Amino acid sequence: MNLTKEQLEALEDYAYNLITLDLVAIMMEVDEIDLRAAIEDDGTEEHRAYYKGYGRMLLETRKGIIRSAQNGSNPAQVELLQLLREFENSLRL
Repeated sequence: MNLTKEQLEALEDYAYNLITLDLVAIMMEVDEIDLRAAIEDDGTEEHRAYYKGYGRMLLETRKGIIRSAQNGSNPAQVELLQLLREFENSLRL
């Protein structure tokens, strides 16, 4: 797809802010099918940019859950236990 550096940064930012891919394509003025194909291809810069943004948001969210759980939030503790179980299961490949 060959997005510019600025477009890749925008793609990362959109993913970080959890903007849907169809809306991202409209905002970036690119073909949605081409963008989706590029993101689904593990070896592309578009794939890395999109998942880097999503990963940053996921990390921040999980840090918030952990902090809230440590501060005594029962819903956060339940969520953290579920995340721990999922993590433990992923280690048993």
